[in-house]
Amino acid sequence: MTEAEVAEKIMAAFPRMKELRQARDEFSPFDYESDDYLVEIKSRRKAYDPWIIEQLKVDTNVAIAESVKKDFIYVNAFELLLYIWNISKLIREDYDFGFEDREMPWTTDFEAVQIISKRTGYLYSKDAIIVNTEEL
Repeated sequence: MTEAEVAEKIMAAFPRMKELRQARDEFSPFDYESDDYLVEIKSRRKAYDPWIIEQLKVDTNVAIAESVKKDFIYVNAFELLLYIWNISKLIREDYDFGFEDREMPWTTDFEAVQIISKRTGYLYSKDAIIVNTEEL
């Protein structure tokens, strides 16, 4: 699914949510926002458990979200499923992301040859809201 399709599915799954609007700046650290949320969307070719999230993404988006009185939502889409975490809420509940340094490709394109160290944490499927988009 494209980011736009994922955003549409989120709004269909949560009809009381205010409309998600694409971020104005193409270099924004988040993809969509509503009156209450900043949303980062990742479409994956494979399901994971745990899923990985970069600490820089968490820190940057939570700081922005707090400054505008919103929550930061992280979404991984795989096939027909959306795995949705309210990162701001997890932080308020002292969630242990288990941040550690990992050697990873510089970009999510796994053909990239440059490997760098990234500070990453983990999000477990059991802690996500899982939405099956097949019937939306």
